[in-house]
Amino acid sequence: MERKSFILDKLVRHKTVKKIEDQGGILQSRILTNDEEFLEAVTQKIVEELHEVFQSKTKSELIEELADLQEALDTFKKLVKISDSDIKTAQEKKSEESGNFEKRLYIDSVDLPESAPMYHYCLKNSHKYPEVGEDYGADEELDFGFEEDDEEFE
Repeated sequence: MERKSFILDKLVRHKTVKKIEDQGGILQSRILTNDEEFLEAVTQKIVEELHEVFQSKTKSELIEELADLQEALDTFKKLVKISDSDIKTAQEKKSEESGNFEKRLYIDSVDLPESAPMYHYCLKNSHKYPEVGEDYGADEELDFGFEEDDEEFE
């Protein structure tokens, strides 16, 4: 029987190891005892799960991927000792100061005078806010199209 080895290089749920072994897999694995290394792995897991959220094709897939993302976020919060109430307090404060997303406002571009604090913020963060005319890959769109066998968002 042919065998192939694959590099996974990722944090996995604790029952995943047994599932792989039950399929005849031979693992090279370790326990991340260093908090910095664990924090990096959890951060990578958040990015992975967020990507999978965007790749979801059905509502049920989306729910499952959001659950995975929430699990990774909960692990991250526990590791950095931030509670849900800390986040809720910050969210309420930010909503009071800056508003929320309910009005669906979207800024395509902005022309700023040099005297505006946001002018300097955009320059300092040019990887996120390139000057008009620079190419930054904004044509990529997220697709939340669902297959016909599952209900659509309402």
